[in-house]
Amino acid sequence: MAIVDLVNAEAINELINQISSLATFLQAIGGLIIIYLVFNIINTIMNRNKKKQLERLAKDVGEIKKILRKK
Repeated sequence: MAIVDLVNAEAINELINQISSLATFLQAIGGLIIIYLVFNIINTIMNRNKKKQLERLAKDVGEIKKILRKK
């Protein structure tokens, strides 16, 4: 019986180690997902600002073309 209990204890310890490794892996994946989301949010904000600047620039170029055509 003592040998069976020892084998069961070792199996339980091995299972706990595997679950612990899996939990660590999932935490790392979660951290990467959070970093990815933050990067994409910042990138979206920056792209939106660039788009607004380009639209203003296009509008200004259009006005300059109109003024040059009149002269």
